[in-house]
Amino acid sequence: MHGIIKEWKSGDFEFVWGFDTGGSVGGTNALDVSHQGAFLFERVFYFHEDNEEHVKNFAKKVVRDSEYLQRIIRNEAQWQKIEKIYEPLEIALYETWSTIPDFLGYVATDKVAERRSRELHDAFYLLCERLYGYISKNIDELIVGWGKDERLTTRSLIEQIQNGKI
Repeated sequence: MHGIIKEWKSGDFEFVWGFDTGGSVGGTNALDVSHQGAFLFERVFYFHEDNEEHVKNFAKKVVRDSEYLQRIIRNEAQWQKIEKIYEPLEIALYETWSTIPDFLGYVATDKVAERRSRELHDAFYLLCERLYGYISKNIDELIVGWGKDERLTTRSLIEQIQNGKI
């Protein structure tokens, strides 16, 4: 975490909500969860989830719903399934886009390249947001068919998202 937004306790749970720019596109806030002083897990909040209300509601659910907490510990929560598919796809998409001139950077004095770089980053962000939304809506189908169905491979999904089919 690069900066702490808020820290609080609820019962035996401790929460540290922080700003972190080192992860996948769209995930700039994370919540570290500890129980009785022992670290349990970190949850990254992506795109539309990245707000105080969502973070606090998630923390309340962790405290109040022991069955949900057990699913998290077993890596079976819905958000964990989504993240498991989104993160490698976002990396693959980034690797594809990193070959585009000006995407990875520009000479400071080149205003045309700077504008193009900013436009590319904005487009990439929107593409990742669309990809995350698609995964969130179709997570059950993706889990069942991942790698078995030709449409559900990293390469295929990257092509579909870039061609506007997703």
